[in-house]
Amino acid sequence: RWKRVGWAVLYRENACSVSRLEFFECKDGGSVEKNDRSLRKHLEHKKVVRLADCIRVSEVELDGCPRDTGPFLIETTEKIYLFAAQRQQLDHWMHKLCEVAFPVEPSMKKSLQREESEEGMEDNLLYSGRQTGCDFSVCVRRTEASERCRLQGDYLLQADAEALQLLERRGGGVLLAWPYRHLRRFGRDKTSFSFEAGRRCPSGEGSFEFDTKQGNLLFKAVEAAISRQQT
Repeated sequence: RWKRVGWAVLYRENACSVSRLEFFECKDGGSVEKNDRSLRKHLEHKKVVRLADCIRVSEVELDGCPRDTGPFLIETTEKIYLFAAQRQQLDHWMHKLCEVAFPVEPSMKKSLQREESEEGMEDNLLYSGRQTGCDFSVCVRRTEASERCRLQGDYLLQADAEALQLLERRGGGVLLAWPYRHLRRFGRDKTSFSFEAGRRCPSGEGSFEFDTKQGNLLFKAVEAAISRQQT
């Protein structure tokens, strides 16, 4: 049974508290106004989702949702929370939740911003060595696509200028490359990074999943590389 949320507030991590989502469920299905005399009593029943313990934020397909809403879940190390937001606000909520739950490290954020803002002449790639991107340690998860490509064990994923590349841990040789323009979708959580390759990729189509503690950084690096391609 769905319950209406009177209010919900996102808090980033700071020196005094952890990142979290605070919300209040209206017991009578209505809403709480600021001048409601019972507001103080209602505040005693607020609920808190510790985003510091968040593992995954994702949209889900579910029947029976309130009209004109889109469902999504927040999975923490202890519990799974199911919410529904107005469809026109769903993307905004998803973006903000991921931003607070999986913050980008300041050093990485500055690096990505610097790469996006740099202008000027570039080396002729026909005469230069392979451009080095950001390398991320990953371990391949078993999927139909990874088995077809005979991938198993530990590798490096590199968000290069034109493609996502899979490298050998020793020697750094390129084993596979997935051009960004042929990726259908990609995503991450605190423990993994995944993407769906299109049929025009050298690997063929299919889903590839990797265990990594750097899923959010990898996601941001790929996102930034695609953004630079589009400009």
